[in-house]
Amino acid sequence: KKNLILLLVVAICGGMLGYFWTSFAVDPVYSASATIYVKSEDSGSQTATEMVMAQYLTNSYCYIVNESHEVHEKVLQGLITKYPQLTLKQIGAMVSSTVVDETEIFKITVTSTDRLMAVDVCNEFLKVMPDELIRIVKAGAVEIVFAAKDELVTVNHPVMRNAVLCAMIGFVITFV
Repeated sequence: KKNLILLLVVAICGGMLGYFWTSFAVDPVYSASATIYVKSEDSGSQTATEMVMAQYLTNSYCYIVNESHEVHEKVLQGLITKYPQLTLKQIGAMVSSTVVDETEIFKITVTSTDRLMAVDVCNEFLKVMPDELIRIVKAGAVEIVFAAKDELVTVNHPVMRNAVLCAMIGFVITFV
């Protein structure tokens, strides 16, 4: 009975420690996303061949978003007055892009501990990308499907997960 009480006290204390540590010492990470539709040509309708070409272009465009220092530099130039502390290296670490379900659509996601900065950086990519993608690849056209919006930002702040994990660690420690 004494061991059971000790076990519960240590587990509860571990859970509380995990909860408070995550709540106050760990910054939440916000993700803002936007989607872009890729066309092989700047024309109205597309043939099947043009759609396949657009899918290939989408993969190239994702790589450019993720890796092009020139594109990142233009994004930084557009944001430097609002975020003077922002660096080229930070922008590269914040952005990722993926093709959506093997279609002609790709998604740009920007993560940051600053909610508004995530939205602003994502939308600055949307301003820079159309001209830069066509300049680099020399083919295709893009249309913005969805821009990043503050109310659509997702947050990752694992308070409860860390509380449960620390409670379980406390539980295991009492057996040792």
